Amino acid sequence: MCSWNADCVEEIDAQRVLGYALFKDGKNTRLSYPLEKFHSDVAGRSFHNGRFIQRMREKAATLPNVRLEQGTVTSLLEDNGAIKGLQYKTKTGEEIKAFAPLTVVCDGCFSNLRRSLCKPKVKWPANLVE
Repeated sequence: MCSWNADCVEEIDAQRVLGYALFKDGKNTRLSYPLEKFHSDVAGRSFHNGRFIQRMREKAATLPNVRLEQGTVTSLLEDNGAIKGLQYKTKTGEEIKAFAPLTVVCDGCFSNLRRSLCKPKVKWPANLVE
């Protein structure tokens, strides 16, 4: 994890994760991260998406070339299969298009964007349970 994001998982109850356990039809298996070549403090993190996004917003707001806008994303704007920006609705109902060289999509489990981003279509959506 890059150092810019590392402090975004501090103080949000992020838990160290060393792998996954998969359960289906009464069967289970464990998948460990291949961490042998890394320092002992390297691991994945499990956290509440909303807390992480809020920390990322706070961190981004400290950068001189960032301006935060608040609204609800209604669609992603694509050009030749690449996301070039988004369209969003403000609190007053105004529809705005915003373009950027980098568009970061952080959706929650009930996101209306997930279906358009997942190709091929997901047959069995998953979630992490702590």
